[in-house]
Amino acid sequence: MTKSHLFGAAATIVGTVVGAGILGIPYVISQTGVTIGMIQLLVIGLIFILLNLYMGEIVLRTKGNHQLTGYAEKYIGKKGKILMTLSMVLGTWIALVAYGVGTGQVIAGILGWGNPITYGVILFLVLSTILSFGINILENMEKLLVTVMVVIVVVIILQTIPFLRMDNLTTINYTHTISSFGVIFFAYLGSVSIVEAKEILGKKRHLLRRAIILGMTIPMIIYALFAFFVVGVTGANTTEVATIGLGLMSSKYIILIGNILALFTMSTSFLALGFAVKEMFQFDYKLKKNKALFCTLAVPFIIVTLNLTGFINALSIAGALEGGIISTLIIFMILKAKKKSDRKPEFTTPINKPAAVLIVLFFAAVMVYQVAKTFGLV
Repeated sequence: MTKSHLFGAAATIVGTVVGAGILGIPYVISQTGVTIGMIQLLVIGLIFILLNLYMGEIVLRTKGNHQLTGYAEKYIGKKGKILMTLSMVLGTWIALVAYGVGTGQVIAGILGWGNPITYGVILFLVLSTILSFGINILENMEKLLVTVMVVIVVVIILQTIPFLRMDNLTTINYTHTISSFGVIFFAYLGSVSIVEAKEILGKKRHLLRRAIILGMTIPMIIYALFAFFVVGVTGANTTEVATIGLGLMSSKYIILIGNILALFTMSTSFLALGFAVKEMFQFDYKLKKNKALFCTLAVPFIIVTLNLTGFINALSIAGALEGGIISTLIIFMILKAKKKSDRKPEFTTPINKPAAVLIVLFFAAVMVYQVAKTFGLV
């Protein structure tokens, strides 16, 4: 049972983290070049592992069930709760919009006909219905979908090897380095899943550190391999939704399995993120289940239906804003939690204050840049 609990907790983290981001990463890496892109993936991935270990320690130091907003209020105060709420809600709304837009495109790609917006709305409604069933169905869905996702990535890699072109892997362009951070941040966002992982582990909370490290390392490997082979095949022709261009540059078979991958990854993240925000409204704002579900889904559903934004743009904004605010708040929370908490945690993670300051400044700089870019100031 220990391995089952560990796999369930890690799968929830993987399922939250690996979503639409995997489809956008090849595009931004094709803009910077594979060498720069791989360095970014590694460094940012390690930063997010550290941040999630801090989040895990915060969760274990605190009695009761909360979401990120509840922890922010406990350790930072009302202002921390408000900032965390805005970050989670806005970030998740934009993420759910990206999933709705993206899933509509990939379903149209699989079927070869129909309106992507209509497909996106239909799947949005299906996944919203699944959200109403709670944590047990989420855990079971994540285990299945994550397993399928890993298998499909391996199949895509094996099938694209004959189409690799080495000249696609040697391009370097420093001018797009900063603009790629938003999508990569988005691809690693998953702190909300740490709370769910703790719930899945139950009394086996000592496994949370291993679940976090495993649940974050798997996405790093998947992203690196997937981006390497997609950019190696499509190069400068890499599309915003990577699997669409990959299929056009390789084979119809890749179009099918690539879009199935896209469908699975976005579905898992939709469920995990949607559940986390719904739970936040229930736990920390005491809303009834149906009202919490409505507050989670109503705005993104309208935006998807009206087709108000594009895929990469949504990922960049969500990643920069949510990544910047949540990461900064986690740093402040862990500093407070280490001084005063409810219980002794099953593990601790050392924190270096100068390094913490650099991380906060880094995220703040990317957030400011992305906001300026969104409003056409840079």
